[in-house]
Amino acid sequence: MITIRIEKTRGHKWNETGTFALEFPKSELRHRVYDCQLDKDGETEDAWLCIPSERLRAKYERLVADEESTQSDYDKLYEELSAYSDTLTTEQLMDWFIDLNDPETIIGWTERIEAHNAYIDVMEPNNAVLRNPLDVDSTFHIRIYDYFIDFHEDREIVDDLEFTPSDVEADDWTEDIKRCLEENGWRLDSKIGTDSDDSDLLVFDCVKA
Repeated sequence: MITIRIEKTRGHKWNETGTFALEFPKSELRHRVYDCQLDKDGETEDAWLCIPSERLRAKYERLVADEESTQSDYDKLYEELSAYSDTLTTEQLMDWFIDLNDPETIIGWTERIEAHNAYIDVMEPNNAVLRNPLDVDSTFHIRIYDYFIDFHEDREIVDDLEFTPSDVEADDWTEDIKRCLEENGWRLDSKIGTDSDDSDLLVFDCVKA
């Protein structure tokens, strides 16, 4: 999944997160921009100034100035606004979204590939690493999930890679893990750690290369 992340430095925190950072699926961007424009219309009289289209801004201004404008007139304009938003690029939609959300407080945005969660169980029963530390032929598995790993619930495994470290007694398998991931179309996207102090699981994030 590709996400959009927006960072603020000051001002009002995002309602959804209660922080200066907001992240959401890229697929939601157009709807968020459109809904935000409509919300602003209900809050301020000059919200139409944020509309990127000069033609639609002028049409909106005429409706606001015309005391005989009806809700039907506005509904037709909103339909045009929705159709117009479908024609914009991600960059154009983000410019619009930022204009609607106190642009002076926003330091920037990034488009990110959401990482998958992965783990290696060093206690797997199909290897002999604990019984015979010199057994360099021990095979492990890198199990990659589409969601945050929760062993109390069913999670969909996206990929299951056979992994053989070059030295099973090494304290750090990072380079071997990176190599295995890259050979199978993945890229390491985080540090490798454990999920607790005494865990037998090595956990990390990875993304499609």
